[in-house]
Amino acid sequence: MPNESGFIPDKRAVRRGFERAARTYDSAAFLQREVAQRMFQRLEYIKLEPKRIVDAGCGTGHGTGKLASRYPKANLIALDLSENMLRASPIAAPWWKRHLP
Repeated sequence: MPNESGFIPDKRAVRRGFERAARTYDSAAFLQREVAQRMFQRLEYIKLEPKRIVDAGCGTGHGTGKLASRYPKANLIALDLSENMLRASPIAAPWWKRHLP
């Protein structure tokens, strides 16, 4: 979908960029960590016990681990456009690797 300028990002180019950046992404993702921290602070006010959580655009799984700790009974699904980002996740369960080429 175009933004206000009419620019439509090329999904393949975005994926390639994140594939290349996966190994060093966490060291440069200050803004993403700040946004995630603020979102997690707000979860304290929400009294839900979800059965399923989808972490769409999970990157290297920084927030996924926190979600798993916060909601240990939930079925947590981590999704990202970049396979290398998923592979870089320190919390990756061994079963997910069979779903990647």
